[in-house]
Amino acid sequence: MSEVKVLKNFINENLKINSNYDYINVLNPSTEEVIAKIPSSSEADVDRAIDVAEVAQRDWEKLPAVQRGAYLRKTC
Repeated sequence: MSEVKVLKNFINENLKINSNYDYINVLNPSTEEVIAKIPSSSEADVDRAIDVAEVAQRDWEKLPAVQRGAYLRKTC
């Protein structure tokens, strides 16, 4: 049995623990073993992520497509 990864929300360039500390198990479909836990985010967590994303979108849309593409290739 491998170690279970506990993931966090990525909001505003930071990894954050969800405010309600509740998690959803991610299962390996062939073994039904828990392989990770993902945040079961609260409404406040989701609202915060949306607010930050809306602000970031304003800067993102001003970048030339070539530059946006370069950023996306770095994440892959």
